[in-house]
Amino acid sequence: MTAFLSSRAGLSDIHTLHLGSSIRYCHLHHSNTFPRLPGVRTRVLGALDSSDKCGSQLCNRKPYVKARQYWGTYRLFLAGFNVNLKGFGGRRWQHSVNHFKIPLQSLLLEIEQKKSHVRRAALKDSVSEIPVTVQQEKPALQTGALIEFERDNGNIVLAVADQPFGKKNWIAQDQHRNVHSIRFTQISYVIPGVEDFKPAQISNFLEKSVALQDPSLLEPAWEELSATGVTSMDAKVLAKVLFGTTTPEECYAAHCLLSSNQVFFRCNQKGKTPMYAPRPLTQVNELRERHALDEVARRQLDVYVNAVRKSMSSPSELKPAKSGWHSDEFFSKRTDALKALSLESCFENEQKKLALQVLASLGMSKTPTSAVDVLIGMGIFPAHVNVELLKSRIRIDFSNELLAAAELIRNEPFPDIDLDRREDLTSLNVYTIDSDDTKEIDDGLSASLLPDGRIKLWVHVADPTRWINPEHLLEKEARQRGTSVYLPTQTIPMFPMGLAADCMSLKQGHNCAAITISVVLKEDGSIEESQITCSTIRPTHKLSYYDAHSLILRKDETDLNMLSYAATLRHKWRKSKGAVEPSPTTRVKIPRDLPSHSRDITAEGAGKDMALRRTTGPVGINLSKPVGHSSLGLSGYVQFTSPIRRYTDFIAHYQVKAALRGDKPFFAHGYLEAAIGWANLRSREAKRLEGISNRYWILEYLRRQPKDTIFQAVVMRFVKDHEAFILLKEVGLEALVTIHSKASAGDKVKVIVKDAHPRKDLLLLKEIL
Repeated sequence: MTAFLSSRAGLSDIHTLHLGSSIRYCHLHHSNTFPRLPGVRTRVLGALDSSDKCGSQLCNRKPYVKARQYWGTYRLFLAGFNVNLKGFGGRRWQHSVNHFKIPLQSLLLEIEQKKSHVRRAALKDSVSEIPVTVQQEKPALQTGALIEFERDNGNIVLAVADQPFGKKNWIAQDQHRNVHSIRFTQISYVIPGVEDFKPAQISNFLEKSVALQDPSLLEPAWEELSATGVTSMDAKVLAKVLFGTTTPEECYAAHCLLSSNQVFFRCNQKGKTPMYAPRPLTQVNELRERHALDEVARRQLDVYVNAVRKSMSSPSELKPAKSGWHSDEFFSKRTDALKALSLESCFENEQKKLALQVLASLGMSKTPTSAVDVLIGMGIFPAHVNVELLKSRIRIDFSNELLAAAELIRNEPFPDIDLDRREDLTSLNVYTIDSDDTKEIDDGLSASLLPDGRIKLWVHVADPTRWINPEHLLEKEARQRGTSVYLPTQTIPMFPMGLAADCMSLKQGHNCAAITISVVLKEDGSIEESQITCSTIRPTHKLSYYDAHSLILRKDETDLNMLSYAATLRHKWRKSKGAVEPSPTTRVKIPRDLPSHSRDITAEGAGKDMALRRTTGPVGINLSKPVGHSSLGLSGYVQFTSPIRRYTDFIAHYQVKAALRGDKPFFAHGYLEAAIGWANLRSREAKRLEGISNRYWILEYLRRQPKDTIFQAVVMRFVKDHEAFILLKEVGLEALVTIHSKASAGDKVKVIVKDAHPRKDLLLLKEIL
């Protein structure tokens, strides 16, 4: 069996040879040209089958005869056979080992030591011809010169100078025929000995030069040059030392070795011909230690990056546990850095540097979005992580202390100081109307027809202040949270759900503490009488919006139909007072078990679980002046009917109940102003999160629809010719689209989704004519 291989490296790369099981040794022969030791070509000339005998016939082959004094022949017997090395000066080393005892790596190490000995012997002859100090050459740039320059993005390029361009620039072409305008300051090296070079020759030139670039040559060269006292040299000098000659390829190889490795030589003077000097031994040792640490870190980074890549390509059930990414300090720091970057909270430059280093190693853009994608691939973030929620620092869970306090209130409630004043309204039919999944039920309605034909309405509002005293641990927590947060995938309550959905809530069939506002309406819908009182009620009907609408249409519930009639009267009255219809927004609900790979969620997803609800915008509270409510047509308005969900409503109950008792307001003006200001801030943040989350899931819903699904839309307004905002009626989302038809504002159009990317907030629509 015979095998052939050519490579640039010497015997240090012998382990890269692939030898079949029948091969017992390989016979290597190096070029006999000295002193080109580092760039010599290595070739496997032959191999003997295990049945062949090792004898003098090999020693008589021509390769042995051609070997010169400084570089001889190495014959390797793999798997622990003989190793014969013919060295320089006619000397010979022979190393005999027992069969199958010495591993190949040990043999390679010994060979490398012998090779290093040969290099040093060659370098001594070359160094003796080098002057101690070399003056910097300043070659004139001419057409046809081969130059190396650094682009603005940091990339190093070889190009051929073509012609001057102005006073300070040159035009040059690289091997790909790309034309560059180069400033003199960008030129890092002019390759000596090159004239009338052509761009087409650059690739071949680079191939030859790269083959000569052996970093292991720098150390023996540094030792010899330092010993002879050389203080200034250029790449041409190093080429002479390393290769014995100074061809353009060898000069450029020496330049690349010097510029890419600053351990042994430092650059004293930059320019078209950079000048270098050997470093002192102390500096070399310091740099070696630093590079050794860097190498360890690089290898650790490779391990980390490979683990990340493997996790990103694995299904969710095969991803490592989250704790695995914090198994050691190295992994933990980089994982935390990625989290910080994804949440845009890298307050330390070092942490940001670590995250960007990981992204660069993965070949990804250095952005927070990329960090999120990586963390999802690692299994640390869920596929549809709400990044904005994590950024907001909103408290999602309650501490054990708070949960224990809530449990204690349920089992051992505070005395009800308003018990004697509570009016018993348990005889009334009380309807609570909300979404199917609502658990914090904080208001209900009742109606009756008075003997004189007027309608009396009761609005019952849950009284959570009956259960929590001011300055209690849970009151302070509610103050900090400000509001409940309602997202498509979860609800973050203001109070622990053990209280909010239980004793605080208006639960069907249970006696509940409430504050009741009763009003008597005139025929025009205005309010003739009103009263407010603490009460005890017993909700009789828990209805969804759909249930209530169906019962009203069927006219089965007299009281419910009375409420519907009263709502119609009030609507007419509000319109007469200038009330405007609220702008609709969309709230999306996502089932917990929604498959991440599902394309079609129309029947069980969009039709039912992704329910659309019409809601009004938030109304704030201002203590300095009354705040109007345009939708209600009122000049002054106080939020009061959602005390389980909004802190401003909650503390309003304390104030109202104090007034009903004839006491002074419980909270002073200064406290209220600060508390309401904070609550309004949290409420705006909650609304922002709700809007972002709804939009994300609407885009996800659109992304999963079958291709070319047609959506009905209405043109809202034009921003410029043929560019208009439209409203997708099915999901209540505004989007920009190019209109090619003659549609005007208010007209209906049909569109399809060309692309939707929730994480990038991208939606591309196309009009269907």
